[in-house]
Amino acid sequence: MKKFEGDKGELRPFIFASVFDGATNISAYLLEQGLVNFQTPRVEEDVTKYLEALRDAEAKGKKDKKGMYGNFDAKPPTFNDLSGGKGKKVDAAKCKNIFPFIKDERNLTGIIDLVLNGSRFKMRFNNQHVMVIMVLEGVRCLPNEGSFAKASEEALQYSKLHANQRDAEVDLKSVDLKGIFHGKVYINKKDYALELLERGLAICMGGKNRNPRYEEAESIARKNKIGLWRHNLNLTSIKGEI
Repeated sequence: MKKFEGDKGELRPFIFASVFDGATNISAYLLEQGLVNFQTPRVEEDVTKYLEALRDAEAKGKKDKKGMYGNFDAKPPTFNDLSGGKGKKVDAAKCKNIFPFIKDERNLTGIIDLVLNGSRFKMRFNNQHVMVIMVLEGVRCLPNEGSFAKASEEALQYSKLHANQRDAEVDLKSVDLKGIFHGKVYINKKDYALELLERGLAICMGGKNRNPRYEEAESIARKNKIGLWRHNLNLTSIKGEI
């Protein structure tokens, strides 16, 4: 663990570790592919026991002319970001224009680029080279205000841990007047809205998107006082009479 200066000038602890996917050292793999550089540790720093393996991996990447060591100019992919952010608004007109073309794509997949709240994401569609705001259809996580704040934060942290930067299968249903995409998101083949309901981190919104499986999951979580249901919240203003 080392301490580095944070955004406000304070010293914040950072933990460094070797990460493996099965028997594969991810750092060594990236070095072999020429995607990162090896940094020689300073004398006063702790040294990983995989130091020589990392050096060898970088040498192999250079020898094989992988990645940055190849004889070509790598161009990062570019995306049409319609999601707003940094003081910009969602480009509703463009979102509504492209929606029919993306919706008709077979086996639509994307990456959750950013978690905005437990059920609202910035979604990146790699094949379509576009980024939009996506919300889960038929459910809602509580807003971060008043008595709902604690439950809202629990849902946010759960999605940051289990959805952020994950590959997802997407079933688009609609786009609203603000240019927000609505639909189902599947992570590891499971409906993520259903997972939130089972853990008491979201509520059903019913209406035309009423889903019996969602209602059953919510009912079980409420009965067992899981997640937000253990807080005895008054949800009438959001959900209506339960």
